[in-house]
Amino acid sequence: MLDLSKYSDVKYDALRYNCLHFTCDVYYDITSIVLQPLVNDLCTERVQRRVYPEKLRQFVLIDVPKTPCIAVMRSPVSVHCGVYINGAIVHLDETGIKSQPPHIAKHQYQSVKYYDYNAHSPHTSAAATEVS
Repeated sequence: MLDLSKYSDVKYDALRYNCLHFTCDVYYDITSIVLQPLVNDLCTERVQRRVYPEKLRQFVLIDVPKTPCIAVMRSPVSVHCGVYINGAIVHLDETGIKSQPPHIAKHQYQSVKYYDYNAHSPHTSAAATEVS
């Protein structure tokens, strides 16, 4: 069981500790799987973000969320993420830690998609792509 109280002092910072940092930490606490090296190039300021497809291929889109999986929420102006756990998406934003049912998150974001981590995905080489 995840104890969110250990994150009670966590503050959102767009550069130093954002929703992706929080997602990696929570996912690690549940699974002992370190995701940070796969998404490290996204944990920086917007103009420096890069997507490396060979790293992200280890995340597989799933139709039905399972505990745990990564929830990616998109609006016309932003991308946000969290961890789906037992019927709720746990995520960090500027106001703090939230635990919301997916139907509530869908009121804020146009789409919510779920990704499962697959350590055995094939790797192929690809150039970095900028994220806008």
